[in-house]
Amino acid sequence: MSVNSKSLDDLNKQRRIQTEDERKDEREANAVIQTTRRSQQSNEEREVEQSSTETIVRMQGRHRRMRSAGVQRERDRERHEIRRALQTEEEREEERER
Repeated sequence: MSVNSKSLDDLNKQRRIQTEDERKDEREANAVIQTTRRSQQSNEEREVEQSSTETIVRMQGRHRRMRSAGVQRERDRERHEIRRALQTEEEREEERER
């Protein structure tokens, strides 16, 4: 083997090692990027979930208030009908007395 071919072999070996090191670095960088994306995605998913939960709680509270208001309106209607019925009876009694 000549000196030139030995030097070429050494150069090729160095390039291979360098290329393998670059690939390793690239894989590590990609792993870091993927991990970062996953954690960001998880944060975004948590934010969406939290926002959804807050919206549901708000809507449930609104629904409770509306239902409560509906019950109150129904009670008011019943009281009004009872008052009208009592007034009518009182008016009838007054007419009988006359």
